[in-house]
Amino acid sequence: MKIVLHFLLPLALGAVTLAQTAADRFTQFDKNGDGKLTREEFPAAKIFDGADADKDGLLTREEIAAYFRKQQPGTTTTPTTPPAPEPSKPAMSPAASVEIVETLNVPYATIDGVEPNLLSLDIHAPKDAKGLPVVMYVHGGYWKAGDKSQKGHLPEFFCRRGFVFVTLNYRLAPAVKHPVLIQDVARAVAWVHDHIATHGGDAAQLFLTGHSAGAQLVALLGTDAKRLGEQGKPLSILRGVIPLDSAAMDIRSVAAADRRADSPYRAAFGDDPAAWADASPIVYAESAKALPPFQIVVAYGPAIANKKAGVDAFAAALRKNRTRAEVLDASSFREHQSLMTEFGAESDPVSAAMLEFIESVRSGKAIAGLGSERVLKPTGEAAAAAAKQLEAYRLRVLMMQFDKNKDGRITKDEMSANPFLFDRMDADKDSIVTADELSAYEQAKDAPTKPKTSTVAP
Repeated sequence: MKIVLHFLLPLALGAVTLAQTAADRFTQFDKNGDGKLTREEFPAAKIFDGADADKDGLLTREEIAAYFRKQQPGTTTTPTTPPAPEPSKPAMSPAASVEIVETLNVPYATIDGVEPNLLSLDIHAPKDAKGLPVVMYVHGGYWKAGDKSQKGHLPEFFCRRGFVFVTLNYRLAPAVKHPVLIQDVARAVAWVHDHIATHGGDAAQLFLTGHSAGAQLVALLGTDAKRLGEQGKPLSILRGVIPLDSAAMDIRSVAAADRRADSPYRAAFGDDPAAWADASPIVYAESAKALPPFQIVVAYGPAIANKKAGVDAFAAALRKNRTRAEVLDASSFREHQSLMTEFGAESDPVSAAMLEFIESVRSGKAIAGLGSERVLKPTGEAAAAAAKQLEAYRLRVLMMQFDKNKDGRITKDEMSANPFLFDRMDADKDSIVTADELSAYEQAKDAPTKPKTSTVAP
């Protein structure tokens, strides 16, 4: 095997030269330049297993050099196991109580004629914070609504675990269109990178997340290097990107399919297909290399199959270019809104998985492999509560779909397009479908089908 030969050739050299040559060869295989080799980057399994001294599934330069020094005839070395990289500061216990210092409405840019609040951010930090990792959050709202104050339990969740948390505003459609929105987010990230140390944050440990429309924006910023480049920053300042439930990884397809007069896609991205492509994270994921690792979360909602397909395509594009992309499927217990309202709650699998991802990146272990899909499920009382919430959401969606006059009941006239379905829902046959009947129908429809049994005469 060519890889094996390239590394075995230096065995004829002296120990010092051997170690140096092995280190030089390291660069040849380190495709993403992260200073570590995965099994995919270095498929010589026998050498990999022998050199992986700490058995973390990654090879460092030191491990490679140490391995080949031990192969050198007549050379004796004292085996050493290089320590795994340590986070700048250990995450605090989930139960830790901490005083949070809020610094609100901090301007990250000043532009003539623009309301200052739209170009501002809020910083939440544990008291006496110093050198803590940073999580930045971009709100959703179909690119035309929302505010940085809509942050749920995120500040408390992250600050209690030893993070500085930042949430930001950006200009909204239809007053502005792409690329203004993403340019504002890039400005905010650049400001945080320059100034967060004065608020106790570590600019070298910067993670970016966003929900809904905000998820599209963080995915775009994490794949299109020119956006941060316009602010004089490399894409490498982002340690990880976590989009929370976006159906817009490909603006081209969703904008073309949305023919509504008040289409939020056209309000934010216009009517030019070239602008749609420029705003599509998947376009850059298909060609970019050396991107930060991604964790992409999917929740339940209308057209869930289409959303899931879009996320899977985006993740596949990232992985094709050697970027780690982990997909978290939370659709069995979280819908679009409860994904945020329940984030950080006790026993919430989504927030636990996000924290796990961030810590794995900080420790250097998230680079091992290219990621895969994980299906998340709550347990115990949390599972029952999540099931009720999801059922209530489905019920609200159905009522909104059929209850034209919003009186909380569905008449046969309101479902004239599907009288057969109405008859099945109308359990008491009073020509009115109530919310309870609708819920009962949905539960019965989703219940497992009992296998048919047959009786054989003796």
